[in-house]
Amino acid sequence: MLMRNSKLIKLICLILSLFVAVSLLGACNNSEPTADNSSAPSDSQDGDNSGSDGENGDEEFTDDPSGDDWSELDPEEQGDGEGFGGDDIGDGDDYGDGFDDDYDDGEDYEGDSDNFTEELFVYNSEEPVTKQYRGISASVYRISGFVMDDKYGRNYTDEQKEIELTRLQQSGIRFARQYFRPEHAWDNAANGGKGGWNLGGNGRIKYFWDYCKGLQSKGINVMLSVGWHLAAYSHIDTGSMGSQPYINDLALYPNEFYGESAGFDFSTCKNAEYVRMAKECLRMGHFISEVYKYGKAHGINNITHFLYFTETSYMNTTEPDGPGYMEPAGDSAPEYIHIVKTIQWKLKKEGVYDLVDHIGPNQSREHGDGLVRYMLERGCEDMFDVWTMHFYPKGPDLTLNVYYDLTDPIFQSYLQPLKDYGIFGKVEFWFDEGYCVADNSKNGIDNGWAGLQNCVVGITMQQRGMNNWCLWQIFDQLWTDSVSTSVEAINGIAVCGSCPSLHVSSIPKSQYYATSLYGRYNGWRDGWAYRTNQEDLQFNGSDIHVGSVKLEDGSWTITVVNTGVEACDFTVKFDKAIYQTLYRHKINVSTHISTTAAHLPDADKTYANVKDIFTDTIEGGSVAIYTGVKG
Repeated sequence: MLMRNSKLIKLICLILSLFVAVSLLGACNNSEPTADNSSAPSDSQDGDNSGSDGENGDEEFTDDPSGDDWSELDPEEQGDGEGFGGDDIGDGDDYGDGFDDDYDDGEDYEGDSDNFTEELFVYNSEEPVTKQYRGISASVYRISGFVMDDKYGRNYTDEQKEIELTRLQQSGIRFARQYFRPEHAWDNAANGGKGGWNLGGNGRIKYFWDYCKGLQSKGINVMLSVGWHLAAYSHIDTGSMGSQPYINDLALYPNEFYGESAGFDFSTCKNAEYVRMAKECLRMGHFISEVYKYGKAHGINNITHFLYFTETSYMNTTEPDGPGYMEPAGDSAPEYIHIVKTIQWKLKKEGVYDLVDHIGPNQSREHGDGLVRYMLERGCEDMFDVWTMHFYPKGPDLTLNVYYDLTDPIFQSYLQPLKDYGIFGKVEFWFDEGYCVADNSKNGIDNGWAGLQNCVVGITMQQRGMNNWCLWQIFDQLWTDSVSTSVEAINGIAVCGSCPSLHVSSIPKSQYYATSLYGRYNGWRDGWAYRTNQEDLQFNGSDIHVGSVKLEDGSWTITVVNTGVEACDFTVKFDKAIYQTLYRHKINVSTHISTTAAHLPDADKTYANVKDIFTDTIEGGSVAIYTGVKG
């Protein structure tokens, strides 16, 4: 009613103005000066309240800044493990009560406004860009919270584990990538003192199983690391494949306790170095198979992916025959293919290969014409179910609207080889590691704008048909038994996350909220992402970004981001009617207050039975989620 009253007031003012004008004209014609013009309406009387439309009757959703006090944590606010639709955010009973439901048809947004305006289009009559959109639903999340810190005694309580797992779940994270150390399962007393695996031992391997069980209780899957780094010229390094010698010290352990190499044709290895690597890989393949089978036999059903090393090759060129493309000195691309193929040969032999999805190659360069294209040129199309890259979008300042321009060409360059070799849409492509940073704000610095720009990059990925983002990372985490300080660590704690380690503080960093809001409501299963006019908006220099996803259950999620400083009036128009009630969740990253409760914004407005259009206003520095998911 506010806008309609505004129009009536303006009409009355116009009539009064005309009356005064006619009177003045008559007075001038009679050469009689007029001393009192007070009947002319002033600017303050014109009834134009349109600048507040979209805010009328809404609450400011900022949490009570209760500080870092564990006694104030409300278990009800920490979630019940039921995921979307549960009682973990709000009480789920008040949606629609007291909200203005007149915003469903766009009719009452016709008043004047000082804000700039945008028309946002969702082309949902077209084929989806991808039918496997998972939003921001993955993160590096190590097992350190479940491992006893024997040296310094910094160990999570059961309450802290539950809090962190619940935050993980509420953020929409459903895939956890960890730093897995196989030596934790090595028992020197096995095999008559020769050593061997003891997956059910009381050593540190039991903490890995605790980790898997904790994640499983929240519906979160494990991406098991099949090694982390490759050392110089492809030796599997001791920090990732395991410092115990059985995998990587053939001089000490030349015999095969478990017949790892049975049936393998070593004549396919082009030299002695490749034979050495093959033996290491066959042992690793056996170990990973045993881990998977042991877990399944003991109720661990959430190991769904194997991830093959990280940042294994640094080739980067746009010239197929250019320097550094084929086999540069020290580069591990040919060896990487040999290593992965050998490990996968063993997994097939063990009957495990087809039970999980396989992830790689985790290329770390700002152009797809590197390891990804190299592997596809060599017939590796079937090697991975999920192809991946690493990249940290970095602009001069996180408040600048440059992150679409920074990321879109890079994402396209990675997708092009998949298109060239006919596997785009048949495999998934994940942004496997990254976070928005700036010249004046490195990864992990408390800055709400990092979360806002993460939403921009999430929309950019979605619009290009990419499938998921694995954050580096969701939480700051302890490196067990360490107090070292480095570029990314303080007192043994890696500080690149959206929330501090609970050893430091229970209050999230500002970027946690926008990033998690996007992750929570943009799905994680098989969402259908539809094209919007996002590309046109950015080409025309707009500060507005818009994404669109139809989730697996049929719920729609529209994400609108304003990276500017001015408020924007906008209209969202669908090609095809959706006939769905949408709930708005919004956050202004400059004004939101972080609290111990880590509570994501509740719905503050209901758009009842949206057909094909709705309107709203979004403040500068804000993200708004319009979703059919209630809760």
